[in-house]
Amino acid sequence: MNYDDAIGEERRKMISLSGAWFIVVTLTLSAFVLFYAYFLDDNKYITANIYSKNFAFIYVLFISTLWVVRTLNPSYLDKNWMRNASILIFINGMIWGGVVFCYIMENRLLGPVFLCLIVLFCGVVSGYTLKLITVYCLPIFSSLLLATFLKNGLLQTVYMSIILSGVWFIIKTSDSLIKKRINKEIATSLILEKKAYNAHHYAQTDYLTGVFNRRGFENEFKKAVSNCLIQQKPFAIILVDIDFFKKINDTFGHIAGDDCLITVADKIKSCIKFYASSVSRYGGDEFIIIINDATSAKVEMICHDIKKSINESSLKLIGERCISVTQGAAICNNIKNVNDIINYADKALYEAKENGRNCYRIAE
Repeated sequence: MNYDDAIGEERRKMISLSGAWFIVVTLTLSAFVLFYAYFLDDNKYITANIYSKNFAFIYVLFISTLWVVRTLNPSYLDKNWMRNASILIFINGMIWGGVVFCYIMENRLLGPVFLCLIVLFCGVVSGYTLKLITVYCLPIFSSLLLATFLKNGLLQTVYMSIILSGVWFIIKTSDSLIKKRINKEIATSLILEKKAYNAHHYAQTDYLTGVFNRRGFENEFKKAVSNCLIQQKPFAIILVDIDFFKKINDTFGHIAGDDCLITVADKIKSCIKFYASSVSRYGGDEFIIIINDATSAKVEMICHDIKKSINESSLKLIGERCISVTQGAAICNNIKNVNDIINYADKALYEAKENGRNCYRIAE
């Protein structure tokens, strides 16, 4: 996961986790609007009463519908979450903008301003990105300015613009503080994740050749066995042994021997890179390959490619003698013989050595 994706995921989690709290707060505000309209107001504000009640009912219906959709299809909002969140937040802002407009048109200015502040900061604390905050603020701020202009004229609209500018400054500052906290947490998380990955990677990697070591092979072998057991997919084991490796070490030294091991590992990796497979250093001069979803034809083709590729490469450090390998392979079609698959491959390797080396055998 890269840095931007990590920040986006953290934002998504914040919005998801704070969603229930946000719904509770806004439903409480809706209940207050309904309560105020029904019981605490008089006929002086009859227009505001009617329309604010309608908007409050719309909001309750909107949240109820959203809750049903979320219950029936939990993954709906997680797909393209930014787009879906933007649509939902804009609808939310439209509803509250309507309530604010009604109140201001009835000369009730102080209540709507506090209502706006509560709703907007509710969005900030929920972890909305600045984009979502903008989408949220647009209908509410527009309603405030339009209603103020229609009811109180240009001068009051200018005053309201100054107030809203201050509110926007505070919102943007709050967003910056939240973003800094997220960035710090993400940076720490990514550093720890990278360290954990490196530790896991180095624990399973042969330092010389860069392929899996014995521990890495054991993990790959467990995966292959699991696929064979659960998905009924056969896998193959190929043992690759470098011919006369001890003589190379004794004659040309360990540096030449290391170069030989690196060359063989690279050739094997290039031969199996198009297959679902892995290669590990199994012993001093022995490599072991796992071929997933194996067939006899696929295994034979891989063995042939490895033999040909290594025969065609010669290291100047070991004179005119070409590097060659002997291979023994076995295919596991039945989970019952999974524990014996390496022994079968080892026997096939022994037969290939008895047959003169620089060849391969596939166990029947």
